Amino acid sequence: METKGRIKSFDAFRGLVILLVVSYGHYWQFTPAGYYADGTSLFFTELTNKVTQFSFSYTYSMMEFLFLLSGFQMFKYFQLIKDNDLGFFDFMKKRFKRLYPLYFLSTIVMTIGLLIYPSIAGEPWYDRRAEGYHVIMNLLCIQTWNSDKSTINGPLWFVSVLVFCLILFYVISRIASKVKDGLWLMGIPVVIGILFTTSGLPWPLLNSSMCRGYIAFFLGVLVASFAYKIKRRNANIYSCTAIVLYILYQIFGKTYIYEETPLLSRSLPALFMLYIPLILLVVRNPFLDKIIGNKVFCSLGVISYALYTLNFPFYLWLEIYNLFAGVDLPYGKTQMYWIMPVVQIGLAVLIYFFVEKPIDKSLEKV
Repeated sequence: METKGRIKSFDAFRGLVILLVVSYGHYWQFTPAGYYADGTSLFFTELTNKVTQFSFSYTYSMMEFLFLLSGFQMFKYFQLIKDNDLGFFDFMKKRFKRLYPLYFLSTIVMTIGLLIYPSIAGEPWYDRRAEGYHVIMNLLCIQTWNSDKSTINGPLWFVSVLVFCLILFYVISRIASKVKDGLWLMGIPVVIGILFTTSGLPWPLLNSSMCRGYIAFFLGVLVASFAYKIKRRNANIYSCTAIVLYILYQIFGKTYIYEETPLLSRSLPALFMLYIPLILLVVRNPFLDKIIGNKVFCSLGVISYALYTLNFPFYLWLEIYNLFAGVDLPYGKTQMYWIMPVVQIGLAVLIYFFVEKPIDKSLEKV
């Protein structure tokens, strides 16, 4: 099945998710304040507190949304790969051109910062060290394949897992040519992901980070396989009902599910009752796709990868500057909570136009 044109809302979703995850969701990691009581007004302070709690509590499963979107978009290559009309190199080179340059740049910038920081502060930056083995694994983009504890630049675990999911997708698509109705094979990684996520065993290729990718990415492939086949009316009924149930679940249901099991309490409910319904709604409703996929949100999606890859290096080098210049940034102030994402978005825009696009053009010529 070939998807019917570009789904603009996917870019918007990607931009909004990454903004929440890396700009607001990660902010709490770099400040001792859990709540921001020091504000200019009671309303502004309470608003900041609510957003902080939301970011801390709910952005965990948003990475599954990104995997789900990626899997959905990859389905259009299934038949081409299955019929051997698309080689592995041709399939991967476009992904490589998109993913690796900024990934490599941010890893180098992060590594240099981790080497400089201890000489100034006298201790590692949040217990992260630029050890030779980890640096090599990170540069090869395979750090998460072996362990979910060896990543230097935290957010880049997603890229490492995504690369393996793409390789596995190609392999399964080729195997599907030998099996009748081979699409069902895409469900195997989902089952494996669910089984091993709950096992808690840190096995290579089966650690929790890898399994999160298997579950959501290959669910995305399966969802895409029937997204245009299901009747629009049925898609709308399912989507609206599921979203209402998810809201009720957040209000009442979580009391009965242990928070210590993120798969059951966060990931699966979010996937089946929120993210998949949202995808079906925008895929089957062009008007809704147009509303969500407006120019502002889509523009945020365009710069989202730069925003994502440079998030940890931004905080690291900001802290290095603070130590050099003797600056004490008021992280606990409510204003800082809102200023930081704006600064990072501005930096991401510069990186996109002056680094990402020129590299992309250069690689296109090659």
